[in-house]
Parts: sequence; C-alpha cells; structure tokens
Amino acid sequence: MGVAPSAAYVWLKRSPSAAPAPSGPVFARVVPAQPSSGNGLVLEFGAIKLRVEANFDAAVLRQVLETLGAVT
Repeated sequence: MGVAPSAAYVWLKRSPSAAPAPSGPVFARVVPAQPSSGNGLVLEFGAIKLRVEANFDAAVLRQVLETLGAVT
C-alpha cells in the first residue's frame, strides 16, 4: 500500500507543528520493495509500512518520518 503525495501532504499539515524531539536514536527497518515495483523500498514502523519509490521528494519523506515518530 503506497501513500499518495497529496495524502502525505494533508497528514503533515494536520500534524502538530511542535512535535517533541526523540530522546535517543530512532531506527527504521528498511527492506527492498517487491521486484515488480521498480527501484523502491519499504520502510516499516511497527504495523506501518511506507513504500518509497525512486525519485521521491526527500523533504516530504523527512516530514512524514518526523510525523510518524511523533505519533508512534
């Protein structure tokens, strides 16, 4: 299940702007995407799976990951 850029943008706009910084390092499990999906990968945060395709917007991904860190 991928996340449309428009959905990610809406989630970021609705997230609290003053999310507390994590007290220590935060690690994510990175696994290769299915071969049929091209040059992508899947980031797993517990039950959340985020598919990142080639040519992604790094700034948007950074904001999504920060938001997920604040929620989980």
